[in-house]
Amino acid sequence: MLDGEPTCGAHPRRLAPSHSTRGCAHNSCASILYLGILLRLDDRVDRGNIEDFSLARYAAQYWARRARAMNVSSRIKDKMECLFDPDKPHFATWLWIYDEDPWDTSMRTIRPEKPKAVPLYYAARLGLRDLAEDLIAEHPARKFQHIAVLEGHCDIVLLLLIMLDAALIPPHY
Repeated sequence: MLDGEPTCGAHPRRLAPSHSTRGCAHNSCASILYLGILLRLDDRVDRGNIEDFSLARYAAQYWARRARAMNVSSRIKDKMECLFDPDKPHFATWLWIYDEDPWDTSMRTIRPEKPKAVPLYYAARLGLRDLAEDLIAEHPARKFQHIAVLEGHCDIVLLLLIMLDAALIPPHY
């Protein structure tokens, strides 16, 4: 019998767990693949050689969508932390290739430049809760609530409020 075909008159919707498991595995593999592509790009990338990386634009645009799907981001946290490390070239290169902000400056320069926004801004914007939690713990900041609100990521807004509120309470209370 073919995988996914109803057995014994079972209704196809009852097979959802196997389909969702497959979807989760697919999103996890796709996220790892896309992040792997982005993490191979270094400070030698420029407008002249970016086309040598045929999937770079696609990976830059879609990796976060796959990471958010079915909570895959918790499984690829280490790779996301590497991409979001501002001391490594990957963060600037990713945003140089694809930045969905309204003031997008994707590939307008010959090579990647230091982004104007910090990693926490993009974690909040993209709804990457696990990553945002780590970045908030490292660098508490109040100014990223607005982007999480605008993008509709309520869990990030709550996380920011809880962690920032805790940071404001004196330790002797």
